[in-house]
Amino acid sequence: MSYGVTKKCINPDSYGVICVHCNACGRIDKTTMWQSRYDFYYSRLKELLDKYDDDFYKSNLQQTNIASDIIYFGKKIKECVAHIDFGGMDAFEVESGVE
Repeated sequence: MSYGVTKKCINPDSYGVICVHCNACGRIDKTTMWQSRYDFYYSRLKELLDKYDDDFYKSNLQQTNIASDIIYFGKKIKECVAHIDFGGMDAFEVESGVE
């Protein structure tokens, strides 16, 4: 089922028109909103890190923009982590599988 986006939509994949059901806005499940946001921001951060090392994106302006976005998504991830209960582990332990 398709939905229009909410005013709180942060996912550019929606193109501002159709909800892609990422739940980053909490529309689908408020209890998992912060985890969904974390997943969204983390996937964007990984994409940017791949671009940073790609020769295609080596101009100074592109590198500056990518570095700025990396900082932005890092801050957003920290914001999400502050709201998520990782069951006694921190986010690094959950992501890496270390206990």
